[in-house]
Amino acid sequence: MALVVIFAVWMTAVTLYQVALNGQRERLREAVQSRARLMGALVDEEARGGGGTDLGSDEGLLDALKIVTRAHANFKGFGDTGEFTLGKREGENIVFLLRHRHHDLDKPLPIPISSNLGEPMRRALLGQSGTDILIDYRGKRVLAAYEPVPELGWGLVAKIDLTEVRRPFLRAGLLVGTCSLVLIAVGSILFLRIGNPIVRRLEENERKYRILSEDLDKEVKRKVAELQQAERMAAIGRMVAVVSHEARNPLQHIRLGVETLQIHMGDDTDKMEIIEEIQHGVTLLDKIISDLLEYSRHVSLTLSPVQYGALVRKVVSMLSHKTDNVAVHVELEQEEREIVVDPVKLSQVLVNVLSNGIEALNNSGNIWISSNFFEREGSECLDLSVSDDGPGMSEETLNRIGEPFFTTKILGTGLGIAISKKIIDAHGGSLNVRSKPGDGTTVVITLPIRSDETTKAQAEKVSLP
Repeated sequence: MALVVIFAVWMTAVTLYQVALNGQRERLREAVQSRARLMGALVDEEARGGGGTDLGSDEGLLDALKIVTRAHANFKGFGDTGEFTLGKREGENIVFLLRHRHHDLDKPLPIPISSNLGEPMRRALLGQSGTDILIDYRGKRVLAAYEPVPELGWGLVAKIDLTEVRRPFLRAGLLVGTCSLVLIAVGSILFLRIGNPIVRRLEENERKYRILSEDLDKEVKRKVAELQQAERMAAIGRMVAVVSHEARNPLQHIRLGVETLQIHMGDDTDKMEIIEEIQHGVTLLDKIISDLLEYSRHVSLTLSPVQYGALVRKVVSMLSHKTDNVAVHVELEQEEREIVVDPVKLSQVLVNVLSNGIEALNNSGNIWISSNFFEREGSECLDLSVSDDGPGMSEETLNRIGEPFFTTKILGTGLGIAISKKIIDAHGGSLNVRSKPGDGTTVVITLPIRSDETTKAQAEKVSLP
């Protein structure tokens, strides 16, 4: 389309140029003919009048030249390059009688009659009359009208540089071409964005459907996860009652028996190691049962205002025995500000998240705890981030984080993050994990900021299965 417009503009410019060129030809022809006749009339009048000029003598030619020169002195030319030139033939040379406008200003130099220069004047001196594009005395291409002055045997030329004739059309063509391209661009935009409602509607619908599809995909995944979790919860709930009764009591007996054996073992190191392994196994089984019980229970919150900064620093202090070679950097925004949460449950979440970060660092590295307050949909929220510079996680592992019973640890139930997410969900917030292999891991806990007035009402509602 752009090529078609450019071609059309070019053809239009060429057509207009030809029209203007023909018009300029006609104006030059009329000008040179009228001047030639005027010169002839002036000389005739001078000859018939009181001057008594004899045009056949050199003195008469000089008088005629003075008359023409006086008439020419007040004419500065036309346009930037247009001028009249007057010449005569002397032997094999063309001699110019008037000052030039552009070249040989004071004393115009003669040129040979056989030269390629001064073609318009040569034709005029040969008695020809007309207009054409020719080479002038400077070697420039000009549009020239030439006319003989038979009364004096001279030639008269009106000419203008061809570049001057073309210049406005070149400028206009460039301007029109540029404007055309701009208009094409604007027209295309208008066509796509405004002028074509179907395309615009399709683009908008495509965008909406894509967003809707992405949202639906996320919602489906969330609902599937919730359904899977609900199914697991139902199974776990039925199982936990049996496990807690059938397993907890035998474990308690085993623990008491192991403690009794430890008392009677004395200094038998080998047997003591076996007893300690049994005791560790019992402790691990008890932890698994405790996690199962907690995961299966409803999350009931006891909300109260608390300075979140003090709570975070208390958790860091509680885990200081695990961070001998780990640098923990705490940079909190408005850390003295109070938020309404269940401090015990939130502390449990922070302990779990920090412990995971410390274990990922393998007892060497950095952990950053930061926060910021922001508004979302007219409500104020708090982002609490825990980041480490550990090895990070693969995409496959990251996608399964929070899935009950999924763990990469040798010892672990895989319920820590799942329980933490339930607690944060009960607060009306969210827990998200970002990680890439080699870039560490970041856990972002987002909590809504509740006012003191709504604490009691919220406490009655935040109970999740």
